[in-house]
Amino acid sequence: MSSALDLYAKAEALLGVNEAAPELYAHYIETMMLLEFRSLLDVGCGGGAFLEAATKHFGDIEATGCDSSAVMVQKAQARGIRAQHAKLDEIQGSYDLITAVFDVLNYMDSTALQAFFKAVQARLNPGGYFLCDLTTRYGFESIASGLFHAQDALHFVAVEGVFDAPIYRNRFTLFEKEGECYRKSEGEIVQYLYETEEVIAMSGLKPLLQREIFLYSDEEADKLLLLLQKG
Repeated sequence: MSSALDLYAKAEALLGVNEAAPELYAHYIETMMLLEFRSLLDVGCGGGAFLEAATKHFGDIEATGCDSSAVMVQKAQARGIRAQHAKLDEIQGSYDLITAVFDVLNYMDSTALQAFFKAVQARLNPGGYFLCDLTTRYGFESIASGLFHAQDALHFVAVEGVFDAPIYRNRFTLFEKEGECYRKSEGEIVQYLYETEEVIAMSGLKPLLQREIFLYSDEEADKLLLLLQKG
């Protein structure tokens, strides 16, 4: 998976992810303003844009990120973010708030998600919070499915999104210009649809807030923001 994620990291800027991210970050920050926390761990921190936004807003918090993609971690570190190329269960220390931004949970099958929540429990301080978003059925069926392509001066990417509930497959081909030629790479990323009740039950945490997010459409919510707390 890490190699596919590294490849996708090169293509995501062409796919409109960066344009949608600030609106999603605003929902997170609005919710975080309701909480008391001094330390923040962002799991699946990507290129560090969310942590950058959070530290600008909340000032002197202790903010750390981790990601399974070495490419993404390098991007985060280049913008001054403290980030590690590691999974959550490899991270040391404990935190008041753990975030998982932009459907991080949807990338895990049920076995991996259960293990992930054990790590969340281990890393959260007593009374600590876990804040995440989930892609909805509408998000997979109506927003992410279909054929897409985009390009810039050095790259061309073609993407096919196929949703066969509860599994979504994102198959992509990336062409990177090298001199007068293009290097072709292919990969597939799999995501999973989860109902909110499933996630809450697996987490073992107390649900505090659920909020619909209309990130890509005004018709139906394509994401759901979920705030949980450790007892």
